[in-house]
Amino acid sequence: HRQRLRRLLSPYPEHSGCQPHLCNQRGARRGQKHPDENSPGTDSAAGGEDQVAANGADVLEYVVEIARNRDLLHGLNTLAVRVPSHKDAQAFLREVDIPIVAPSANLSKHVSPTTAQHVFDDFNGKIPLILDGGACSGGIESTVADVTGDYPVILRPGLITREMIAAVCGRCDVYEPVLKPGDRAKSPGMMYKHYSPRCETALFTENEADKAAQKAAEEVAKGRRAYILCEHGVAVELTAAGYSVLDLGATGEEMAENLFALLRQAEKTADVLIAVE
Repeated sequence: HRQRLRRLLSPYPEHSGCQPHLCNQRGARRGQKHPDENSPGTDSAAGGEDQVAANGADVLEYVVEIARNRDLLHGLNTLAVRVPSHKDAQAFLREVDIPIVAPSANLSKHVSPTTAQHVFDDFNGKIPLILDGGACSGGIESTVADVTGDYPVILRPGLITREMIAAVCGRCDVYEPVLKPGDRAKSPGMMYKHYSPRCETALFTENEADKAAQKAAEEVAKGRRAYILCEHGVAVELTAAGYSVLDLGATGEEMAENLFALLRQAEKTADVLIAVE
């Protein structure tokens, strides 16, 4: 483990968003050789759950140790580990058979990508290749949770909700700091400005759809392209009234899946994006 992880992590540049990506331990080890090439092959079914858990703990211990030595923690005492669910990501991690450390595939403070095209738009000429696994099924960012205490605390909300975690762990809290420029965040996605589209924006509450429409009309009267981002019910009414609309969808799942893609679409089509919560 130690030799392979040192070879893995030694060339990585410092980056505040770096996270190790691990595949499922049971899936990674089934029928594969132990990472120590001098050790015999290990089968997870034969070794049992305890062995799999121990192997996973060993890997995490080495990852944290090397990350600390390589100054990848950037002044913090914790390291985030991601276990992607996408079948292509799992296949890639099984193929390389070592944890991967990498930043997220979006420029700092910009809207997260949900397609390979989005990544290409941000990094054309800056990276050698992109693995295209299709559009993200979830859409919004992953949940980041601090599990160093007696119970999990969500640092960055995402697809895995507090209720989901509490149903398994019994309790889960949400960390809600008020961060100012210069403050150190515990997790990516917590700063005062993040996931920001490159166009002018305005935000209205769900009870202010009429004010959003008025704002759009005022912008259009100035010769500007104004789009309203809203849920499906409001979108139908505003479209019928002649406004340019970006339809988030009717359910929470649809809104999560569509949000970042529509924010990126707005960058190309709108001078001002007017969002209705």
